[in-house]
Amino acid sequence: MKNKFLLAAAGFALLSGFLNGCNTTRKTSVEVQALDSARIGSYNDGLIYGLPQTRLTFTIDAVRKEKIPGPYHKYGEELLGLSEISHESEVIWRIADIEVDESQTLDYQNLYSVSPQGRFILDWSKFSRNGWIIPFDGADKEKASSPSRFYPGSERQNELHFTDLSVKRFVGKETRTVYEKVWRDSMYARVPVEKTQTIEKTQQEKAREAASFIFMIREKRFELISGMGDYYPDGTALQTALDEMNRLEKDYLDLFRGKTFTDTLRYTIQITPKEKHLSEPVILFRFSRDEGIVEADNNAGAPVWLDIKRRKQKEGIMEPITGDRETEDSSLFYYRLPVESSMKLRYGDQVIAHKYLELAQFGPVLKMPLEFLQRSGIIHYPPKE
Repeated sequence: MKNKFLLAAAGFALLSGFLNGCNTTRKTSVEVQALDSARIGSYNDGLIYGLPQTRLTFTIDAVRKEKIPGPYHKYGEELLGLSEISHESEVIWRIADIEVDESQTLDYQNLYSVSPQGRFILDWSKFSRNGWIIPFDGADKEKASSPSRFYPGSERQNELHFTDLSVKRFVGKETRTVYEKVWRDSMYARVPVEKTQTIEKTQQEKAREAASFIFMIREKRFELISGMGDYYPDGTALQTALDEMNRLEKDYLDLFRGKTFTDTLRYTIQITPKEKHLSEPVILFRFSRDEGIVEADNNAGAPVWLDIKRRKQKEGIMEPITGDRETEDSSLFYYRLPVESSMKLRYGDQVIAHKYLELAQFGPVLKMPLEFLQRSGIIHYPPKE
């Protein structure tokens, strides 16, 4: 209760800065009235300010792991004894991190006009320092936030991932004996003729050659390390040779095991909670291990629910501020006191994000009693000339 009272007192101090900034030759008076947003374009009699509302910005990092099978994946277990080989392309997603940021925006449902009497100079920075009152600059209504980035599909479907498929040629020569009819001695005779043709090797033959090359690399590497080879390099040459052998072995093993690519995509989603969200959770986005993060209206994933609750306020916390002092006096300023709330993101039966924050739009709209400011010494009028 003490902290809330101090918060309200700070708001009074902001208003005192406004009234102290009035340079007049007589006592300044103002009239504050609620203003319909439809009247903004035709209102020219004074200043306009609005009450703040809190916007939530969710920054979500989703990790995409994409597996692409190798061209010889069918023969990995047979030729190399490999297990857990990917035989089909697949994409697996997971949510790595979620950040929640708060920012203050203008609530167009709570606009007020200030009509001053006398010369008037206003320092808006003293009003908006704590975000309880936001000056209206005459711009259009709040524009929709920029669209979130959602995953459109695989970016690697048409890429060339495997270029070194063998150290040998993919084509070979084959000599076959064919019989042709030849005219001899007034008759046809069948004569054997040898023809050499260029043929392409089968996928299995290519896989056998790649597997043989892997075993050769391992054999030569063992000879190099053990000193059993005909040549033994010194210094960095040995390490360079081993590194190159390891790279070649990995590249050729990938022809059987396939390749895995991992990257992180960042999504930004903004929402301004409304009163209805206190009783009805809203779908912020949807997520699946296969599709990743998709829009809330896309049924491809399971919903991620945004659940907002207003924390219970202490009874009577507003009594020292308003009480029976609130009247219909048009010189009273309106301001808004944020309230403590909690935010949770639920995915199935799991809570994947939880944060305590203060939401302005769920707080009470209060009036500033000028007589209270006078008795407390917060408000001072410039002396008469």
